[in-house]
Amino acid sequence: MTASAAPRAPCPSPTCPNPRLAAATLLVSATLTVMAGATIAPSLPALRTHFADTPDIDLWVRLVLSLPALAIALASPPIGLLIDRKGRVPVLRASLVLYAFAGASGLVVDTLWALLAGRFLLGVAVAGILTSSTALIADAYDGSRRARFLGLQGSFMGFGGVLFLTLGGILAELGWRLPFAVYLLSLLVLPGAILGLHDGPPPSREPGATEVADRVPWAPLVRIYAVTFMGMAVFYLIPTQIPFLLQALSGGGASTAGLAIAAGALVSATVSLLYGRVSARVGFPALAAASLALLGAGFVVVGEAESIAGVVAGLGVCGLGTGLIMPNGAQWLITTVPASLRGRSLGAMNTAIFLGQFVSPVMVHLFLSEGGPAHAFLVVAGGSAAAGATLALQAGVSDRRQQQRAVWK
Repeated sequence: MTASAAPRAPCPSPTCPNPRLAAATLLVSATLTVMAGATIAPSLPALRTHFADTPDIDLWVRLVLSLPALAIALASPPIGLLIDRKGRVPVLRASLVLYAFAGASGLVVDTLWALLAGRFLLGVAVAGILTSSTALIADAYDGSRRARFLGLQGSFMGFGGVLFLTLGGILAELGWRLPFAVYLLSLLVLPGAILGLHDGPPPSREPGATEVADRVPWAPLVRIYAVTFMGMAVFYLIPTQIPFLLQALSGGGASTAGLAIAAGALVSATVSLLYGRVSARVGFPALAAASLALLGAGFVVVGEAESIAGVVAGLGVCGLGTGLIMPNGAQWLITTVPASLRGRSLGAMNTAIFLGQFVSPVMVHLFLSEGGPAHAFLVVAGGSAAAGATLALQAGVSDRRQQQRAVWK
């Protein structure tokens, strides 16, 4: 597919039966992914009380939230290789089914260890959904159209966070198990994946490209993966720590925590809608730097807040940054690798995304030994701002070098 070619239907097949259904299915699938683990965040305090006799329960209860991220990190590379070889759509359909049953297992299991097993399988399902759906988008669109659709995908991820976290907060007030029922919503997406999505032929290579098994662009890929890992490790402080911060600050309950996190997700979703326009004017590294800097600024506001309103304001600032992270990372990667390597490259990026989520609560557990959740936000804010400044400097140097090369040519 060349840069000037017209985009194919969102279902990459010349015989796609319903392009609009295909596009809707891919976008709704996005709502099930990045915030999947955070759906039960408002239940964490009650879950900790329920399993209070478990040694080191504070760490284990946070791992209930983040274990899906570890599963995604481990499962994404082989899933990416599988979809490159066998097709995107079968993996997506199977993953939607697994998502429902693994996610909803928390409604019935009786032990913490069984709950953790279900959370791990949920992560495998998310890996399949996110990798296959993003690969389908990459196959179907190019250039600015792809950027706009990835922005829409990021927006649906944000709106999914708003929906899931709000529902999770409301249901958690009735009982800590009830938010696990939200995962059954994936079964509503399955008919669209069956009727609207069909794999076409494998995407063609770019003109002039050769078999690239020994020409993977490792240097830029490592940079993309490192930036993505850092951004998600910082971001995931929000669902893992906000419920505890609000409880300590004002005695806020599960619904308060869910609504506060959802407010930031709403800002994030709105910003993602603008990604197509912004990316046409600002380079990928500079956008990544801005995302991290905005997260750092938002965390300062959250860490210094003395009321729920102050925390919500800080989360709104964070949302300005998080709305750029996912679409920018995906578009940056897709424009860097050849079409034949999209699945496995996206799988590796998902490993970076969700390994960052998994590491986040473990990292913060160390900070909590020195102070409460507010202290953790302030410490991470400094690191985020420093990382953003470093990336901005690197982006500026890279831009100047490219301009110099253009002059000499």
